[in-house]
Amino acid sequence: MSDSQGRRPNEIGPTGKQVSANLHRLRTTRGLTVRELARRLTDNHGRSWTPGAVSRVESGQRRVDADDLMALALALNVAPTALLLPPDAEGETQITGAAGPLPSAHVWRWADGQWPLTWSTDPEELRRQLMDFHLTSRPAGLAPYHSADDAAEKMRLLRKTPFD
Repeated sequence: MSDSQGRRPNEIGPTGKQVSANLHRLRTTRGLTVRELARRLTDNHGRSWTPGAVSRVESGQRRVDADDLMALALALNVAPTALLLPPDAEGETQITGAAGPLPSAHVWRWADGQWPLTWSTDPEELRRQLMDFHLTSRPAGLAPYHSADDAAEKMRLLRKTPFD
């Protein structure tokens, strides 16, 4: 079914809105105009952008795909997560696909590959979850931030899951 047959395109969700806000914040913090950022993207990072495209992303009128996100991160000299997540780890944040707001610190640790976003309170199940998360979320040859036992202990000290 095409858009002309009644299907509505996906609207920009909470993560897309965060990208919009972060792009504006990071661009202005770096002292870049929309024209300069568009030029960097086009000339240095293989993405054909206009100043209007940058403005539309910042105002939430244009979506960013994965390739755009990586090029924007390169052009701004930040990690991709700096575009995807809130600028601090305080409070809560809503991410696309999650049932409700989550503690921002947990979301950052998950996005950094430190530990899963949800976990069991059972010590053995938690250890299995951590091992699986580290094996599937981090590249071969790059050690996890913590051993499963250290991460489990840090998570136990939090005394609750993000959904409690």
